[in-house]
Amino acid sequence: KILESNTSINCKEEVIFQLGKENPENLVDFFPIISAATDVKMRQAFVRSLGKVSPEYKIFYEQFLSDSSYITREIVFKNLWNTFPDDRTTLLNKTQDWQGFNDKNLRITWLTLALLTENYKDEFKINFYDELFSYTKLGNESATRQNAITNMLFLNPNDFNVLESLALGLNHHKWQFVKFCKDTIRTQLKQEKYREHYSKISEQLAGTEKITLENLLKE
Repeated sequence: KILESNTSINCKEEVIFQLGKENPENLVDFFPIISAATDVKMRQAFVRSLGKVSPEYKIFYEQFLSDSSYITREIVFKNLWNTFPDDRTTLLNKTQDWQGFNDKNLRITWLTLALLTENYKDEFKINFYDELFSYTKLGNESATRQNAITNMLFLNPNDFNVLESLALGLNHHKWQFVKFCKDTIRTQLKQEKYREHYSKISEQLAGTEKITLENLLKE
């Protein structure tokens, strides 16, 4: 009754959370109501709460791959990839043209999972890596750059190709991205191998990026 009422979305989200807390599969009984919901937050609460999907409920969950919300699609995409390893190739083929928001959330997620999937288009994996790396560079939206950097470091925390992209973000006009770059660099500088690489990068920089990076190296 609550899910079908005009009650606030916060209340509906809490109902969905409580329904799935003990046994997430209980939520499947409410699939018709939730799939027809006009409020995207209800659908996102559902796909988050359902979590790991049992094979018998996979067909219900897969329908959210066509959701109007890019966030909902991303959650479902990741959960299906994690839960059904044998179906990863089919899933990646089905979603290979996705792009997403300005931060390219769906495309970057796709590239990341494609790189992680064994025996999936191995002949193109260099291209996948190069494309993902290209989103870390100048000329892209800060959200795109941050998303790509985060995913590249998730794939390989020791990928030194990303370091220059972080250094070049220290002079961005959006303070949130600058903070992300500073915080990431500070964490990395706790290891000597990063300190050596950033010292070399600072020699090639000029202006604010150079000053900020040198100050971080002195901390």
